[in-house]
Order: sequence, then C-alpha cells, then structure tokens
Amino acid sequence: AVLSLPFKKENVTVEDIVHGGVIAAFIDVAGVAAALSGADFETLRGSATSSLSISYLAPARSVALRADALVLRRGRRQVVIDVTVAAGTLAVAKALATTSLF
Repeated sequence: AVLSLPFKKENVTVEDIVHGGVIAAFIDVAGVAAALSGADFETLRGSATSSLSISYLAPARSVALRADALVLRRGRRQVVIDVTVAAGTLAVAKALATTSLF
C-alpha cells in the first residue's frame, strides 16, 4: 500500500518538524491498509494493530510524507508489514507492524 500525507501546520512540533505521533499514526494506517489489501471481506469482522516498532531516522521538516507498506508475511490471523515513511528520497522512519485479523 502507498499512502501520502500532505504537510499541515497542525501536525508539527518545534521548528516545523512533523510530530512523531503523527508519523506513528500514519505508519499504523498504512500498515492496516496493506494488511487488509489481501483480506477476505466475506469473513473478516475487524482488525487491530498488535505490534508496532518504529525507528525515527531523520526529522521531517515542512514536507509531505509518503508511506510504502509491504506485507512480509500473511497468515490466517496475523499479517506482518514493513513500512517506510519518506520525505522525497529521504527515509524519515522505518517500522515493523503486525496486524491481527478477526
């Protein structure tokens, strides 16, 4: 899944750097989008993020962000996703997420 997050002043902390919590929520949404991309909606009742580990690599200052979420493993009940958030060509965060399906 590929998602974009436009720059907004409401999402920044000091010196116009996008807040880490905003980036974390963006990663979570991208991970769930990737997890649900192969889900069976006939039987799926819901999903929940069961694990999320984020490494912040660089500040995202006054820029739009892009999330690339790639499914690493898809099981019956859990999906493991690799998510990279970038500002242009600069990676600003890397994450490993697990989404539980129920």
